[in-house]
Amino acid sequence: LGPGLGVQDRTVLAIDSLFKRYKRPCIIDADAINCIKINPMLLSCIPPMSVITPHQNEFDGLFGEQTSDESRLCKAISMAKRYKIIIVLKGRYTMVIRPDEKVYINSSGGPALATPGSGDVLTGIIGGLAAQGYELELCAAMGVFIHGMAGDYADKAYGSYSVIASDIVDNVGPVIRDI
Repeated sequence: LGPGLGVQDRTVLAIDSLFKRYKRPCIIDADAINCIKINPMLLSCIPPMSVITPHQNEFDGLFGEQTSDESRLCKAISMAKRYKIIIVLKGRYTMVIRPDEKVYINSSGGPALATPGSGDVLTGIIGGLAAQGYELELCAAMGVFIHGMAGDYADKAYGSYSVIASDIVDNVGPVIRDI
């Protein structure tokens, strides 16, 4: 839920309605995060065990500005537990924070992932894994690792500054094959 959705008032209302009616975990990214920033009351409506994938600025917009990576991590642990959600905090070392306070720090990926659309690819990978029946906690951790490795493969082929989102997509299959 999110990539390309837009942030109009009717979109915010649609997300509110979806959360209240659907009540099943979902994957929340991009414009859905921006809609939640517009109406912070939506945080308490997010279905338990949903995955939310903010980068640092989106995270600060949702949960309050943080002055350091350490304070952001502590806040993420607290918010994951409070809202019973999985937070994929995107950054140089993307972290998956679970509501049971477990934190996974990803070892794959690098500067090539800092390209427009890369986060949408990550959301798609997590969604694809979820569609195969994996638990969302596992989908988030596996998705982040696969996404990072696909970025590493694309970086090797094209160089950090030349990678576009579709290059990451093109390398998902080879990464899964190699894993």
